[in-house]
Amino acid sequence: MCGIRQLSQRCNKLPEYETGRGSQQILLCWPCWARNKPVIILRSTTPNKRLKKGSQPSAFGFQPRSKKRRFPKADNQIVMSHEHRPTWNLPPGVSRGLWDYVQSPSVADDYDDYFAFNSLFEHDEQVLARHLQPAGLVADLGCGTGRALVPLVRAGHRGLAIDLSDHMLRIVQEKADLDELPIDCLQANLVELDALGDQTVDHAICMFSTLGMIRGRANRRQALRHCRRILKPGGRFVLHVHNYWFNLRDPQGPSWLIKNLLSAPLSQKVEIGDKWFPYRGVPNMFLHVFRWSELAADLADAQFEIVERIPLDVARRHRLRWSWLLGAVRTNGWIVICD
Repeated sequence: MCGIRQLSQRCNKLPEYETGRGSQQILLCWPCWARNKPVIILRSTTPNKRLKKGSQPSAFGFQPRSKKRRFPKADNQIVMSHEHRPTWNLPPGVSRGLWDYVQSPSVADDYDDYFAFNSLFEHDEQVLARHLQPAGLVADLGCGTGRALVPLVRAGHRGLAIDLSDHMLRIVQEKADLDELPIDCLQANLVELDALGDQTVDHAICMFSTLGMIRGRANRRQALRHCRRILKPGGRFVLHVHNYWFNLRDPQGPSWLIKNLLSAPLSQKVEIGDKWFPYRGVPNMFLHVFRWSELAADLADAQFEIVERIPLDVARRHRLRWSWLLGAVRTNGWIVICD
């Protein structure tokens, strides 16, 4: 039997654990081809330390009772299936390009080096540090290698790193183990976060246009509803998206805009704002770019209240100056703070 339990509905009987100073890795695999039964696997990466039952929301899961292990397992990580999937069998909201991206170990291994000399994240860190108060458990939705989450944890928060890529989570786990940071890792699709209980995190972030990597407006709205559901009352949600109309400043942007505006209403597979482009070895990476009215409606649908909207300049390193002057075209994107 491939799975442990069906996750179409969240099980309220799953135990909660607290790891203390150590950290643990929680992996949520995708539905298997043959039986379509998801499985949660829990494995502590803290040697000789027993998990203690407590009140802090953290790891949920069970060890599988399978007589045969289909894939080899290393000492401190679980090796998952990386088989090629046909498009019809991809998880909800996951495009072919995104699937290939998260399945690539080289993308994760080179990620920090790729952005090593980029000051792109300094402004984001300042915004997050200012708005995520008081300190608590922060869920990073689409955490990557933890470049936004790790500084928050070093500043006093606890972290829950959530990503589709087990390669990215492996690097987050290495950083947490190296500095003994209280970070737990959960491999999951943001559209399918039923494994997390209601009101289990103090704050949540979804940075670096991660929301735009989800294909389909219904799927993006579902991800936002999950984020609203897992937030405790009074918790903050911070996200970043790209601006649709900023493409007018790109040399090939106007032609793409015209084609997209004309073709999307006639297509069932393409929405206004859907883009495909080559990125880091992936020839068809997907990204949805937002019109502000669209994003505001999606946040309202998830019952979020917008506290602040920060328009970003061309380089996305600072707040856009004189945003009142053609701001709809000059804004690269927005960082949005919600309650």
